[in-house]
Formats: sequence, structure tokens, C-alpha cells
Amino acid sequence: MRSVTVAVDNEKDSYHISKRLDCGIAMLHIELGARFAGVRGRWEHLSSPGVARFCVT
Repeated sequence: MRSVTVAVDNEKDSYHISKRLDCGIAMLHIELGARFAGVRGRWEHLSSPGVARFCVT
């Protein structure tokens, strides 16, 4: 299975910005890039420190 996993290195915020927010932005970029390339997939939510995994379908 081809996939991309998004995770945080630690839960501590940097510069008072949630790292999970940064992960959400990364997830958007991953999905938009995949769609632009014609690749379909789905997200699986993971337990901490993982956030989510984009699995190619």
C-alpha cells in the first residue's frame, strides 16, 4: 500500500501555534497534490503522536 503519514515530533506548541494545525495544512497540501496528479486516496486518523495517513486507493 502506498501512503503518506503525518505526525508531530512532540505535542509542545511552537511560537504559540498548534502543531496539529500545521499538520492539517500539510494534509491539505498532500491531498491537493495527489488530486492534481490524478491520484485518489483516503485519510485514516491515527492516535498520537500520529495524526493521519493518506492511503492511495
